[in-house]
Amino acid sequence: MRTNNRRVRAAVLVGAATLVAASLHPDEPRPDYRDGGRGQLEMNACAGQRADAAKKRLGALLAELDGVLQPQVRQSLAGVQTRWAELRDLDCRWERSLFEGGSVAPLVYASCIAAQTEQRIDRLKLFLCEGAGMTGPCEASRKY
Repeated sequence: MRTNNRRVRAAVLVGAATLVAASLHPDEPRPDYRDGGRGQLEMNACAGQRADAAKKRLGALLAELDGVLQPQVRQSLAGVQTRWAELRDLDCRWERSLFEGGSVAPLVYASCIAAQTEQRIDRLKLFLCEGAGMTGPCEASRKY
């Protein structure tokens, strides 16, 4: 039973590291956590930096959307965004709880935050485009 638990945790850790790499902006270099040269603290710090960078990009996108959306839509988005961030944080805290007390918990949490924030960016950036992105990405959305 204990061996299966370790295997599950190892699989989730690999998945978390993969999420961090997959959640990076296309122009950013992708860290390779498989090389064995990084310690857990460095991996945790790297994941935290990625989460912070994703949050900053989302903030910039929201500020840009604020300038193009109609007032009523802008106000509605603000409320939705607050609820989305609450759900993201709750979901990521739950995921981290699976590793409570372990050194990998910060990596799991930050990886979750980064991945979900990048998904949110991918969805919202299309609203910078004509027709809310119904015809695909536009020049304004490509920078995100």
